Amino acid sequence: MNKKLENLIDNLMRGKCGLLYQYLNEIEDLIYDNLTPQKIMLHYNIQEIHKNRCKCIIHNGDNNTSLQFTNKGFKCHSCNTTGTLLEFIRLASNLKTLNDAKIYAANNFTNINLPFYDVEDYKSKTKLAIINKFEITGSYITKDYYDISLLPNGYCNFKDNKIEKSTENIIIKSNANSKVSLDQELTKIEQEEIKKYGMPKYIKSLNNASSSKLISFCKNSSKFINKELLCNFMSYQYNLSEVDYVDNDLFLITKPDDLPSKSFSGILNRILFPIKDHFSNTVVGYLCRSIDKNHNTKWLLVTDFNDDGTIVEFNKGNFLYNLNKVKDKQPKELWITESIVDAIKLESLGYSAISSMGVNLSITQIGLINKFFGKDIALNIFFDNDSNNNSNTGKEMSYKLCHQLYDYGFKNLNIIEIDSLYGKDLTEWAINIRNNILLKNLVETWYKNRYTFNINDFSEINIIKDKTKATTNSLQCSSPLQLNNIYKLITMLENYLEKEDLKNLELSKLMNIDIEQFNLFSELLKNNIITRTKCFSELNIINLTEGQYNLLVNYYKTEEILSIDSHCNKRQISSIIFNTKKYKKSIDLSKYIPSIYNNIEDSLYEVVVDNNIPF
Repeated sequence: MNKKLENLIDNLMRGKCGLLYQYLNEIEDLIYDNLTPQKIMLHYNIQEIHKNRCKCIIHNGDNNTSLQFTNKGFKCHSCNTTGTLLEFIRLASNLKTLNDAKIYAANNFTNINLPFYDVEDYKSKTKLAIINKFEITGSYITKDYYDISLLPNGYCNFKDNKIEKSTENIIIKSNANSKVSLDQELTKIEQEEIKKYGMPKYIKSLNNASSSKLISFCKNSSKFINKELLCNFMSYQYNLSEVDYVDNDLFLITKPDDLPSKSFSGILNRILFPIKDHFSNTVVGYLCRSIDKNHNTKWLLVTDFNDDGTIVEFNKGNFLYNLNKVKDKQPKELWITESIVDAIKLESLGYSAISSMGVNLSITQIGLINKFFGKDIALNIFFDNDSNNNSNTGKEMSYKLCHQLYDYGFKNLNIIEIDSLYGKDLTEWAINIRNNILLKNLVETWYKNRYTFNINDFSEINIIKDKTKATTNSLQCSSPLQLNNIYKLITMLENYLEKEDLKNLELSKLMNIDIEQFNLFSELLKNNIITRTKCFSELNIINLTEGQYNLLVNYYKTEEILSIDSHCNKRQISSIIFNTKKYKKSIDLSKYIPSIYNNIEDSLYEVVVDNNIPF
């Protein structure tokens, strides 16, 4: 086989394997719907002694009731093996991976008949089909082989950049009460990605990872890790012991000579947090944290490095940190953190946590939460309590995220706000108090003080949006208390501003107004207006109107106003009013009241004609 053909097959196989994993992920719900303890015991010829209790065939123990099944999983009380029903199939059938177990279950417990019995068999038969077609066509163009598929109905054939996706035997969960169909959004995104990249971004990420020289190097280079510095930094910076993060496969190299090439120098003096695929549990990229103060960038998202040392960036939007471990625990509550390290810290305290690796969740990430946990799970948003340009980014985006999740059908949403007394996030608190028992008590306290999202608390959004320049997106970042304050301010401002002026008000300006100070100012203003009105009625003014008086009182003393009223004619009064408004300050009245002054000169100010006379 020539080198060019080998490269063609390698490139095609990465995509074909990605499609297999995606297909197996989509039929997982169907597989579980067809798995019951009774079917499994019948298939493996296990005698049921009591209801869902039998002898464990994994370790071949003597206890006839040590193995206990539930509708979701199993546990052996003798060998302490536990897991999902698929995990039992993997162990009982001596299969290598969970994907092999899915293939086995699909062929033996559903009406799906796949023409292969495990992943390796799929690879072998697909590779043979590619070679056979090459012998006929002699083509080295990858597009010419998109029609090759061992999956039902040619699942996800990339033909002319259009997706032909089989929906047979695939159950899609949906919430009839959802405002937005999550499944439709995900399908739309996938189709757009196929048009742009020739495949979904998820598959593209898997392809990049499978060919990544960096991932391959890290996988086989644990001997180069500076364990002492890694341990010291994690302890000092995050109050994490090695026990807390040993399962996370952290990586740190500090010696340039340990690198295979200069192109990898970007990982020097950076702790690599591996991000793993939620299905295959393989590394797909790294979030790299600098420990060198001379680095310009604290965090990097990396899949690989090009030969010139430039980054092949990791696309985080298709993955959630720690999902690969949490998804099989079936938690009742799931904590979502902004940072990876906060998720690790929460896990060390006994909480099920994932990280969004930022303050946003992509639609794909929301789809992953729905797939593995459903829409009824309690989601605890636990973002940083930090400030950025006078805006509390973590808190604001917590509310925004709750609106987004609510629109997609999630109803059990909580915002956990961390007290900023000793830090903006969990790990800052951890290093300041260095007491995990106290830290867990604090987390419980913050949890008790949580805000449970209620869409009715945000009814003022539409009113504010209609009356100001604020957008729905910006208002959804506000808490109910903030919205209530903004609404009160708008109600007050309506007494002093025209509708057009109010409509031009920026949300940021409204947010910066202290409502208590505004209340005080409002009362003073009202009192001032009343005082002016009394003065006008008490001063026995003849020529000035009340409107003219209310303007002049802001610029002139009472004696000057009385002089204007008694010595100026209609035209002179109009000119004084006109020029005072124009220059927004008091003007020289001697130009308009000649009877008081000896020298009469022509006014240097503009003189208005009758049809321009104000008031």
